[in-house]
Amino acid sequence: MYYIYCYTNKINQHKYVGQTNNLNRRIREHRSCAFNEKATSYNDLIHKKIREYKEENFEISLLEKIYVEDIDIVNEKERYWIATLETYCGWGKGYNEDLGGGRKAYSSILSKDELKTLKEEIKNGTAYIDLEEKYNISASFISSINNGIYFYDENESYPLYKYYKNDEDYDELIDLLLNSEYSLKKISEMLEMGYSTVKKINAGTLRKGLYPTYPIRSKSANEMRADKIKNLLLTTNLNNKEIAQIVNSSEETVRRIKIGECFRDEKLSYPLKNL
Repeated sequence: MYYIYCYTNKINQHKYVGQTNNLNRRIREHRSCAFNEKATSYNDLIHKKIREYKEENFEISLLEKIYVEDIDIVNEKERYWIATLETYCGWGKGYNEDLGGGRKAYSSILSKDELKTLKEEIKNGTAYIDLEEKYNISASFISSINNGIYFYDENESYPLYKYYKNDEDYDELIDLLLNSEYSLKKISEMLEMGYSTVKKINAGTLRKGLYPTYPIRSKSANEMRADKIKNLLLTTNLNNKEIAQIVNSSEETVRRIKIGECFRDEKLSYPLKNL
């Protein structure tokens, strides 16, 4: 389990967002680093502010619990909260020195030459996912540059490039969401789409109308695989090994699902019995 937490300055309401898999330990680490001159992060902005305003003038709150071990999802959540609460220091309202999840702020990573090159690549229709990897900035910032929200130039026409697609261009995505057991991240890689784009389309917050109901996929890839295993256990006489081979899983996973140790459904009777 991971946690997204927030420090709030009670005096000016400026905030800092962080992630950890042990909240109590992380709070102790912040306290230690703020007052230990030998700590490598002693001069981090949040620690400077804790010294400046005193620890008792900061409120610590839990923003979200994340019940996964996928660090990419955790990083995405951290970036979401930093953007939502506007805690990046470059925006003047917070103490985060980057955009979270390993993403550096556009102002600290892009030189004038890099910005010029990035704009040219956008104009040429280079996919956001490729630009993310090359410049180590998020797709949302690339989109903001494309639309003139950041680094506006009155001599440019916006958007720099129209990345629009017709609804039928998303048919393969819809099919994979409905009928495959690939994770959203894997689907984004297969279709060369941004991970956040796939998530938003699945949730209906982007390109709404591609499918009658949302989310298009309501279960994770693991949950979908577990449902398939349950169905095979209940409707066939296949053994655990044969089922594992069909769903590309382990025999141990099939065994645990069969006896209700994981992905348990209270509507079913355990152990699940084959025909």
